[in-house]
Amino acid sequence: GEWLGTAIYTFTPDPAFAGGTEYTVTVSGDLKDVDGSPMTEGYSWTFRTVRPQILSIYPYGGEIVALDREIQVSFNQPMNRDSVRSAFTLRNAQTGVDVAGALRFESNDSVIVFKPSSLLSLETPYQITVTGVAKSASGEATLTNPRTENFSTYTQHSPKKTLPTNTNTYT
Repeated sequence: GEWLGTAIYTFTPDPAFAGGTEYTVTVSGDLKDVDGSPMTEGYSWTFRTVRPQILSIYPYGGEIVALDREIQVSFNQPMNRDSVRSAFTLRNAQTGVDVAGALRFESNDSVIVFKPSSLLSLETPYQITVTGVAKSASGEATLTNPRTENFSTYTQHSPKKTLPTNTNTYT
């Protein structure tokens, strides 16, 4: 740790504190300030770090997307890879079949990106689910806000008019 002035002592953990974990801090009465004076007595307190939460899912609920769209889920902290793999599904909502693909982790394991193995089906509803079995990187805490989002893929459009028409002659 380090002193910031004469009254504030800072401590930066390495590695960082685990999400959703209770910690007890005890400062010995032997700790001395920058002038060399000891504290009058020791002091202890307990705190809990924030549990994991989903910050965003893309595509957003109700959005209509391209057939090659990757799915992205952002968390407020690094996550346990195995638990996130178990918690995540992309399902074809029409057939009830899970979509095959590869899940990769980014941003220090706080973002997942799912790339379907093949193009999504045209004009089809899909459901993204992240269940509560997803855990913080330490495995100490589960997700506080499991979510499901629904989106669809583009519809097929027929051309309304083509040029030149059979009756028009262009030179």
